[in-house]
Amino acid sequence: MAEALYTVNGTMQALPLGLVTYLMYYNVDWLSDLGYDPATATWDDFRRTTCAATDPLRGQIGLGLPAHPSALLALLTSSTSEITRPDGYYNFADDAGLQTANTINEILGGGCGIVYDDLGEGTVRLSHSSLAMMVESSMRLMDVDQAVAEGRNFRLDVSPLPGPTGPGPTLWYGPGMVVVAPEGVRRETALNVLGWFFSVDAQTIWSTTTDYLPVRRSLLEARLAEEPASVEASLLNLTLSTADNTTWVAWPRQTNYMACRASLLRGLLSLKEGTLDPGAYIGIAVTACNTGVRP
Repeated sequence: MAEALYTVNGTMQALPLGLVTYLMYYNVDWLSDLGYDPATATWDDFRRTTCAATDPLRGQIGLGLPAHPSALLALLTSSTSEITRPDGYYNFADDAGLQTANTINEILGGGCGIVYDDLGEGTVRLSHSSLAMMVESSMRLMDVDQAVAEGRNFRLDVSPLPGPTGPGPTLWYGPGMVVVAPEGVRRETALNVLGWFFSVDAQTIWSTTTDYLPVRRSLLEARLAEEPASVEASLLNLTLSTADNTTWVAWPRQTNYMACRASLLRGLLSLKEGTLDPGAYIGIAVTACNTGVRP
């Protein structure tokens, strides 16, 4: 998974240092009462449960989404939409992508979900039991877990985002490092330093300090053997099973272009307005992202 992030035409262009994905964080007790099982939930189950959990009079909302282009891209990925094609262009305005747009539009437009600008708002609301579930980065795992422990007494867990027939593919990305020194002693020295970053000690320190998941499988398995908190164990098991079952998508590089990211964010924010057909926003984002594809 990590290698795929920086492999172009079969050649690795950089070495990955860590992994991160988007997850569904949820209140286990609350969703259990509503009969929602993230391990089998479909888009329809997801939509119904977000609205079943919503009670405006009590300040409770089913779903929280960060105002970030990655959130919409992760949802499109989980829907099994064709995020990229072999020719490098986007095609997420397909049937799966349009279903995603309609589902999110129904949730947000129906008042069963919110899009928040403040990074910490979702965590606070989830920890206070005013939010049933939220989409967030795996790098937020420890912060969310701590907030829940200090807030209300409920069980927190994470899962992949839902798809049309159950949990969908997950979108993975992470930082990488490339050697740019010219041939000679400097390059050899740089390669030695780069190799050190993949040692067990360096990967352990890097992961602990940055909250990125390590790229060495042995470290994930070692952490599981230490019997970590249940929510961390869920993330580690998810990472391993995702790699084993190849239910993942590597982050498309073209989405780093400003026009593409701005259009994805605009699409997410617009889905709650309902002024256009929901699919139109996805189509606009596809066009914007494809303009950044280099021949």
